[in-house]
Amino acid sequence: MYNRRSATTLINCRFLNNSAGYGNGGGVANEYDSNPTLTNCSFLNNSGNSGGGMDNEHSSTTLTNCSFVGN
Repeated sequence: MYNRRSATTLINCRFLNNSAGYGNGGGVANEYDSNPTLTNCSFLNNSGNSGGGMDNEHSSTTLTNCSFVGN
């Protein structure tokens, strides 16, 4: 999932076995003034050059009760 200049809200989501190339996170990439809020989300077995589960660049991400396993 790619967020750019957004304020996405996700609840009870799962990112599983995703991959990304240069500059992105395997599960989620938050860039350029993104302010996502994720609650009760899991990131499992994701891979990426800039973050397996999540990449945050120039963003402010809020995570509550989220888990990262095997990224």
